[in-house]
Amino acid sequence: MRDIREILKELEIHDSTIDSVTINGDGSVELFLDIDDVWNKDIGSNITGIRFKSVYELSDFKIDRLNIIGSIEVEFIEGYNTEFVTHINDESEKVSMVSFELVAGGSLNIICSGLAEII
Repeated sequence: MRDIREILKELEIHDSTIDSVTINGDGSVELFLDIDDVWNKDIGSNITGIRFKSVYELSDFKIDRLNIIGSIEVEFIEGYNTEFVTHINDESEKVSMVSFELVAGGSLNIICSGLAEII
């Protein structure tokens, strides 16, 4: 797992489409994407999305269409109460909010550990 900001430097999600969101029992969330080929012609075609290691909440999920527009914003959240999280044992895990802007005023905000991997 790596910092989500590193992954977003490598993988351009702009103009991609969310195919599905899977919430797993271990607290991870998989965001399956139809990756835009124009922005990502130098990466492999076998990439299907991003797995967030530990998601604390989906704070906003408003959709009309699932096309991602604009930049993906990542910001650290100071003072977020993680007392309910039983599996934080990595100093590199900093609570982050990852914000996706979707077409027609839609949005997806994920509050998470800030660690993710490309799947």
